[in-house]
Order: sequence, then C-alpha cells, then structure tokens
Amino acid sequence: MILGTPYPPEYMIPLIASSLNIPYKSTVVDYMTIEFDACVFRFRTFYESNVRDIHLKYIQGALMQAVGRARLSHNDKTVVVLSKMPLPQSIILNDSFEQILTQKATEFF
Repeated sequence: MILGTPYPPEYMIPLIASSLNIPYKSTVVDYMTIEFDACVFRFRTFYESNVRDIHLKYIQGALMQAVGRARLSHNDKTVVVLSKMPLPQSIILNDSFEQILTQKATEFF
C-alpha cells in the first residue's frame, strides 16, 4: 500500500525549470482543477503551466517508482495507491479510505 502523495519541496521544481532553461514568471502554488494524462482532478500545484508540468511529472514518477518497488512483474499482487495523483494503468476507486481498508482488504492482500 502506498499512502499519500510525494510532494517535493516547493523550491525544487522552479530550480529544475531554471536548470533546463524553461521560462516561467510565477511560482505561486494553490489547489486548482487541472487536466493531466486524460484525467481531470483537483491538485495542489503551480499556476504556471511550464512549472506545473514538471511538478506533476515529478510526482507521477515518484509514485510509479514506489509502485514498481512491489515487483509486480514477479509477483501476482495488487498495489493500493491512496493519492490525489492518478497513475496511468490504474483503476480508480471512489471508495473512502475506511472502505478500502475494511471491505477490500482481503481482495488486495
């Protein structure tokens, strides 16, 4: 089970953008409705689209690495990710945290 979203420090993403010579004007962060990888959801990220793309890809990569550590290619297991960031090839459940832990625990483990 992966619980939470791995947010990097807010200063890190503009530093990455600067080192890649990606222009940006603002580093304001707030909750907003965004579209990312064909999903629309609310997420705390940067207003500036150039910086936002780096931020979202960074978080998505960290989550995908955490899922990959389960070695799903070698094991017949299911990884439950409780995060605000949707991942490619995932099944999105609209259940509450309590429902996932109590009702579905036998299915996942």
